[in-house]
Amino acid sequence: MIGEVVTRSRGPAQGPAEGHGLRVVFGYSSIIVLAELSSSFVGAVPGALVDAALVPLLLAHFVLRPDAPHRRMFPALALIALLRTLSIAAVVPRLPEYMWYAAVGVPVLAGAFLAWRLTEEPKERLGVGIGRLEFDVVLAIMGFPAGLLGYFLLRPAALLMDLDLASVLAAMAVLAVFGGFLEEFVYRGVLQTVAIDAFGSQRTGILFTATLGACMYWGSGSLPFMIAIWLLGLGYGVALVRGASLWGIAASHTVVLWGMGLLWPLLLR
Repeated sequence: MIGEVVTRSRGPAQGPAEGHGLRVVFGYSSIIVLAELSSSFVGAVPGALVDAALVPLLLAHFVLRPDAPHRRMFPALALIALLRTLSIAAVVPRLPEYMWYAAVGVPVLAGAFLAWRLTEEPKERLGVGIGRLEFDVVLAIMGFPAGLLGYFLLRPAALLMDLDLASVLAAMAVLAVFGGFLEEFVYRGVLQTVAIDAFGSQRTGILFTATLGACMYWGSGSLPFMIAIWLLGLGYGVALVRGASLWGIAASHTVVLWGMGLLWPLLLR
């Protein structure tokens, strides 16, 4: 069940040190969220600079304080800060917009793999094994209506105006690898897994991960869209602990991106 306390423990029961460790985690998380919110008031660059400064700070905290409670959260949070920094720095006007995903995704994917190694999570906890294929298929299919809802809430422009086959296939591949898979690997595979351990509860770990992920969409300018992202993140988090694989969740996320960026803008324009 979602609310059960995780039986796999990495340390003693909650005490003063653990409570202080959670406050540090919430402090870092709050700075990441505030950096995102600042884009509406002072522009995107100052927030990106804050995120850029947080990445080495979080990693230094992880390395220099091996006794810090919940230190396994620090590489995961550094990933979120890195993702936000690169999403601004990697905008290249001469490249097709879908290639921005690759420009951001290549270093973040490498960082995600390193963060996973730093957190010492066994790959079984990432959900990479497919145990309930039918569950994964249903999740992937649900990506179509979810993408349609996202399109109506946000009304994004199509990522491609030239629909030649090579461009469409390239865009689909980039969105699949550096959109759907990468984001779910970062949030559900790495962050949610260590958050569940840090909070000692599946429910709290899922809620924390989905909330932080939704806050990163503040720049969309749409509160209904952020709420939809939050609900989607909760659903993916629940699905992962209920037996879905990371592949099925990533496939669902990919279908959402395909719909919002390629399919629905062209069919419904």
